[in-house]
Amino acid sequence: MKNFYMNVIISGFGGQGALIIGDILACAGMLSGYNSSFYPSYGVEMRGGTANCMVVITSGEVYSPVMGKVDNLIALNQESVDAFLKRVKEKGAVFINSSLVRWNGQREDVEVFEIPANSIAEKIGVPKAANMVVLGAFLGIKNVIPPEKVETAMNIYFSGREDIVKANVRAFKEGLEWVSRLKGEGR
Repeated sequence: MKNFYMNVIISGFGGQGALIIGDILACAGMLSGYNSSFYPSYGVEMRGGTANCMVVITSGEVYSPVMGKVDNLIALNQESVDAFLKRVKEKGAVFINSSLVRWNGQREDVEVFEIPANSIAEKIGVPKAANMVVLGAFLGIKNVIPPEKVETAMNIYFSGREDIVKANVRAFKEGLEWVSRLKGEGR
């Protein structure tokens, strides 16, 4: 196994599924043979309040699940960009749900991916799975975890709820397809 280290803050408001995609990402990392940590944080309100998590996936030891500066940020709403953008390292990557977030060029030293997640999820008939569209786009761009490991992690997370698994896998694959179209590969 090659040396590998990736970290990400995933944030949104409660009910958008930021913690779900963090948990699935960490599980997929473990299924891929890496060490993973998932560190959730959310306000007392749950739905509608702030929710975020930190995920570390590495071939080495996870020394702390809490990070000061990060390589990646997934922001599902505007408040998440406002709260966490300053924590992204120079030359880091920011993935935003452009259906809900406006990128105003706040930083020029990071790479920004504007993913119309809500629009894509609504178009394919699974509006509650916009988070999985973002996860698919994130992993399609980063290309660090095999998609089949993510699908296995979804089956574990949503065990016994086949309709929810199918909807989330569909949205995840649509995020991967969005990246293929972005890169001009088409599938």
